[in-house]
Amino acid sequence: MGEDPLSNSATHAIPLSLKSKDGLSLFGRAWVPPAGYRANIILVHSLGEHSGRYEHIARHFLARDYAVYGIDFRGHGRSQGRRGHVNHFQDYLQDLTALVKHIHQESSPVPLFLIGHSVGGLISLLYALRYQENVSTVIIACPAFRGSVQISGWRLMWANLLSLVSPTLTLYNNLDPYLLSQDEAVVKAYRSDPLVHNEFTARWAVEYLKASDWIMSRANRLAVSALILQSGNDQIVDPSGAREFFDRIGLEDKYYIEYETLYHEIFNESEALSVLGDIEAWLIPRLQPEVGALSIA
Repeated sequence: MGEDPLSNSATHAIPLSLKSKDGLSLFGRAWVPPAGYRANIILVHSLGEHSGRYEHIARHFLARDYAVYGIDFRGHGRSQGRRGHVNHFQDYLQDLTALVKHIHQESSPVPLFLIGHSVGGLISLLYALRYQENVSTVIIACPAFRGSVQISGWRLMWANLLSLVSPTLTLYNNLDPYLLSQDEAVVKAYRSDPLVHNEFTARWAVEYLKASDWIMSRANRLAVSALILQSGNDQIVDPSGAREFFDRIGLEDKYYIEYETLYHEIFNESEALSVLGDIEAWLIPRLQPEVGALSIA
């Protein structure tokens, strides 16, 4: 599940070359059915990984007549940019917008769904809050609102200082890959994946915390339907963040599922097909034609 799909000659992935608004070259992937398709799905990856780790999810929905896309965010995978760095968390929206623009240029007017995992969940929510007219629904898995280890006040002060005086100083997340999944093959693939990294910068850390608080504080403004998925045995992020965000959403069109025994990467557990089935059951009633013009910043 962690292999780069471009190394597989039988892959259905089409490589995409995109450009962000501020000029960075971005790498993307597209899995498009040969005939018609019911909707577009964007898979939004987390910190330190890349869109290739979601190949199995893309294939699942491709087989069910969805067009699926992914992008390596700046500083990740095959895209340009310093590893794990942004000047502002909203820089990721530039990358996502480049992909959305490409989809709308190439696609028929069908719904657009975002599936975001961990930090990718926050990016997806930020996009949906900023550009709600572009998105039909968001599916958020194990959103990284807060880590399992809380940041003390003095560490936060230190991070803010570093962000000002040395914003690109490289830090390391010390993530234990054995806490991602209970599947040893997934852990092995993650550890050996040359496109995976464990770096982030001082500025990234501060911007991430700001974005997390901003998104949580505006949950009641979310105007698109939301499916929130959370692993009950998550030792990477605090599961209570997902539930708190869900409870704050003002819309009635929302649903929350907790998978009691799963680890953080719920798409990479032995029960992944059940999780994907829950997502498909959520999407099917929302396969309505897209309405309105695309908003591009």
